Amino acid sequence: MKRETKIIKVIGVRGEVSVSENGEVRYNQELKHQSLIKDKSHRYGYMQVSIEGQRLYVHRLVAQAFVRNPKPVSNKMVFHIDHNTLNNHYSNLKWGNRQDAIERMRATRKEELKNPNYRGTSKLSGDDAVKIAARLDGGETAKVLSAEYGVSEMSIARIRKRYCKQKSASPRYSQEHKEMVRKLLMKFRPVEVAKSTGIRYETILKWKKQFAASE
Repeated sequence: MKRETKIIKVIGVRGEVSVSENGEVRYNQELKHQSLIKDKSHRYGYMQVSIEGQRLYVHRLVAQAFVRNPKPVSNKMVFHIDHNTLNNHYSNLKWGNRQDAIERMRATRKEELKNPNYRGTSKLSGDDAVKIAARLDGGETAKVLSAEYGVSEMSIARIRKRYCKQKSASPRYSQEHKEMVRKLLMKFRPVEVAKSTGIRYETILKWKKQFAASE
């Protein structure tokens, strides 16, 4: 199915920038590589592209092209409706302001409190840390463990650094993992594969290049 694409004006960019309804960005007709950049504003990070020396958020480009802004003077922020910052389809985006951001944070907090495993800012026990470290060494992701234990991914990262044999955040993957991803990439986009498997988006892109080179 052909996706709609629109040309948009980006301040400070001389060339032609176009974006599709699901977040594919092109500069002078060339498809741009997207990177997952994490910052203090969101623990999972946002997809960005680099154009003429500028780092541009993909979700903002999509919203600029496809999402109506009812209050352009006050609504300067773009939110992901499902809170998944990798889902940059225009139907998952909406414009808002700082007050909207505060209300979203409150709503998220209420949902966290409904989770019986949520522990807020309390520390994990030593036994918990040892168990988590063993599971991290076994290849489980910080995202899954943080949800299960009701703590932030930063807390899981501290446990990895202190207790794990494998200090890198990238787990070791077997050939079976790669074969599974190769088959999924035949049907789905890398972002969707990363979301469904829990494997980092950057790893999926790296494997995709390897698969293409071996064909």
